[in-house]
Amino acid sequence: MLVAKIGACPKDDLIAAGIEPVDQYVGEFIEKAALDWFNDYRARIASGAIEHQHRGDAQIRQGAYTNLASGIALAA
Repeated sequence: MLVAKIGACPKDDLIAAGIEPVDQYVGEFIEKAALDWFNDYRARIASGAIEHQHRGDAQIRQGAYTNLASGIALAA
C-alpha cells in the first residue's frame, strides 16, 4: 500500500495483516511510484530476499454502495 505518511502502530498492523506499507515514494507521480515499487519488488524476489505469495483476487463486499444509494432514494 503506497502511503504518504504512516505511524509505527498502523504500520505494524498492516504488516501483521500481510500488507506492505510503502512510504518511500512521497511526492512522486503515482505511475512512477507504482512502477518503481514493482521493479524493486521483482528484484527482491529474484535475489531471494522475499518469496512472492499468491493471494488471489481481493474479496469485495457486493452491494455496499448500491444499498446506500437505494436508502437515500427511499428517504427522498
